[in-house]
Amino acid sequence: MNSIKKGFTLLELLVVIIIIGVLAIIALVQYNSLSERSRTSEIDSVFDGLRKAEWTNFHDTGEFTNDPVALSQYVELPPYESCQPSHWFLYSLSLNCGTGLTSPCFTLTAVRCTSGGKSPNSSRVCAAYFSEDSMGNQAKSRGCEQVGGGGGGGGLGGCSN
Repeated sequence: MNSIKKGFTLLELLVVIIIIGVLAIIALVQYNSLSERSRTSEIDSVFDGLRKAEWTNFHDTGEFTNDPVALSQYVELPPYESCQPSHWFLYSLSLNCGTGLTSPCFTLTAVRCTSGGKSPNSSRVCAAYFSEDSMGNQAKSRGCEQVGGGGGGGGLGGCSN
């Protein structure tokens, strides 16, 4: 009696497993990219709120401030002393906008916090410079850069006025 064996060969199973593995890797890379973009979008909303608060303070007092507490009457403050579980970045405010700028200006900086312990991690730094020209128009320049491991913010490429 002739019997026909039914089933898959080892080679067929290996090909299917390899295809599934490649598809899983592609999906994981896309997921990580999408997650990082969504985390970075936090910067836009926080910078927008702080920018509006800083300009409101400027029109009320005639000067910008680098004291986040002074802005708390205009906007809910993001984390500026230590990383918080509710945010992906640690924010700072400065009145130093670089050389050659004569108009009043301020700088907002966001440093990426790690997802585990949420401690500051200088691998991603974003900054935005805000100023006003002689006609009273608000100007903005924003950029982000990857900073090599451990320490310091370095220069922020693409962020100059």
